Amino acid sequence: MPYSGPKLDAVPETATVWNWLFNGRDDTDQSKSVVRQHGFRDAATGSLASFQAVKEQATHCAAALSSVYGLKAQETVAVLAQNSVNYTVAVFAAERIGAVVTALPSMAMARDIAHYLEASSARIVFYDKSTAAEVSRAWKGPGPAPYALISLDDAPSSTISGTGTLQQLVQKGASEGVRPPRPAWTIPKGKSNKSICAFLAFSSGTTGKPKAIMISHSNMIAQLMQVRALIPRKLGTLLGILPFYHSKYQWLTMGSDHA
Repeated sequence: MPYSGPKLDAVPETATVWNWLFNGRDDTDQSKSVVRQHGFRDAATGSLASFQAVKEQATHCAAALSSVYGLKAQETVAVLAQNSVNYTVAVFAAERIGAVVTALPSMAMARDIAHYLEASSARIVFYDKSTAAEVSRAWKGPGPAPYALISLDDAPSSTISGTGTLQQLVQKGASEGVRPPRPAWTIPKGKSNKSICAFLAFSSGTTGKPKAIMISHSNMIAQLMQVRALIPRKLGTLLGILPFYHSKYQWLTMGSDHA
């Protein structure tokens, strides 16, 4: 995106979105305080999930996604839901594994969802109560769908049978996890984050069916660096009003360092 601000350092070619956000901070007391005290606040309930808490939940969820579903790096995780703290946990869990995230419009109809999931070859689909009905109608083929469905709500939707919840995965990962946790996925030796996909955004489809657009780890980190350079650290709160599925907005909000 267009940028006019302080000169930025080059993006390290071995950095991943996960490691840059959670492990790439400086080791100052101020930085540690941000991780512990700042985070994502639910405007409806007022509850706050610190960055540290989100990191821990995402770590446990990632472990369970690997052990239960066999999710691997560069496989796709789709999210169809309204904004929530659990949304961020799902996204970061996928990024920790090295999976590709595609955040889809929460108002999409079943026909469009079917196209998105087929085009992205989604292995995992996170949904919530607002999208459950359309998600349940998206698969029309014989036999089971080629993707697993996981609810971001506290309980699975009654319209979708046989699905678990994100918090169940977090609990499973916590109970089975090793200490310390397995290291997060890293850029393979000899590769650059400029050529490895982190996020799939879809075009609007004005001239045909929406097309998937690959966005690299390097590209996303560069945009996060721009946001951090432009937003004053003294701000206590950054209000997020756009949906997380917006191709850039979700990452800029998640990486802003503000509550």
